[in-house]
Amino acid sequence: MKILKALSSLLVIVVVALYALAIYLAQGRRRLLLGATGASLVLVGLVIASLRHFLGGVIVDSLVKTEANKHPVSVIWSLETSVMRDIAIILVVYGALVLLATVLAGPNRPAVAVRRWLAPSFRHHPVVVWVAALFVFLILLAWGPTAGDRRLLGVALLAATTAVAIEALRRQTLREFPSDPPSAIS
Repeated sequence: MKILKALSSLLVIVVVALYALAIYLAQGRRRLLLGATGASLVLVGLVIASLRHFLGGVIVDSLVKTEANKHPVSVIWSLETSVMRDIAIILVVYGALVLLATVLAGPNRPAVAVRRWLAPSFRHHPVVVWVAALFVFLILLAWGPTAGDRRLLGVALLAATTAVAIEALRRQTLREFPSDPPSAIS
């Protein structure tokens, strides 16, 4: 069990590193690949949730022939596969956040408007932006919909990924809006 636990942690690190490497190497198509990464996370999360749901019914029906015993066995199935549920939830949530980041980094009007609105804060108050991001990160960490959200490795990976995303958004915003717009003269 210790070997499997260590290997599963290593596998998470390898998967995240490979996604990051693929996005880094995709110069000119990074946003497209980031969106594909987010969509794949959502898809895999939905597949895991669906498999857990549908396989649970099939397995319980095949193991238990007495109707009165099906409910307790289905409860046991739910308890024993709760880690699968946690993984599915996390993949869908993280995938949705990656998709949101992809849209926010895009050329569409709402995204540009958001970046224009954020530019003065990124330029003049970067410490406030980072403190606000840390506050939101800690709130989400405390709320954490799954138990796995509070493991040190997961928190470290999530913190690093969040910091890289915020810094990338900050740099993109400051490139697009390098100075304050001229104020209107009354």
